[in-house]
Amino acid sequence: MLPVKMHLSSALAGATFALFASTALTEAATLSFTLDDQQGSASSIADVVLTDISGGVNFSFVVNDPTNTADAAAVYFDISGYTFSDLSFSSAPGVITGTDGPTSNIQAGNIGQTFDVGVAIGNTGSGSGFFDSFDFDVLATDLDISAFFDQTFALRGQTVGPAPNGGQDSSKQFGVAGSGPDTPPAPVPLPAAGWLLLAGLGGLAAARRKRAA
Repeated sequence: MLPVKMHLSSALAGATFALFASTALTEAATLSFTLDDQQGSASSIADVVLTDISGGVNFSFVVNDPTNTADAAAVYFDISGYTFSDLSFSSAPGVITGTDGPTSNIQAGNIGQTFDVGVAIGNTGSGSGFFDSFDFDVLATDLDISAFFDQTFALRGQTVGPAPNGGQDSSKQFGVAGSGPDTPPAPVPLPAAGWLLLAGLGGLAAARRKRAA
């Protein structure tokens, strides 16, 4: 009977592990908002998503304007509980070309107000690449998306104009992050058959322990 007992124990352990694995899976917290406050000569509405990562937060920007496309020259943001000197930055080659703070002009002209952090994206000029979507990481001790709740963000755009190639305008696009994370998807419940399996295996294991006693 020993092989049967070992088989039942293994099955119960496997089923229990699967149950806990399914309930332990979580998605990283995100904070999504839109830069839709136009304060420049042209619009470059952009969608922003901040995502918790190990050691900090990933910033993702996508120009999603119904009229124009834009080459991002710089992004700016405020942050709660940290200063510029607390932060480090990481990106794919050529995305981040400079950082500073507090600043109102990291690249391509004054944004109109001073922000805690400015990040230069690419370089100015038509031959510098076209950044209408990009991402980078902001890293610091214990940093997560809560440091950006209710904080102001801005994007400085160049070569702004109709898609796909843009035009000769520039843009200053502002927005404010929300007061809390995006609502995470509801956890997927364990199917009824899974609960019945665990209950059945548990009952068999208990009966065998009783007989062995």
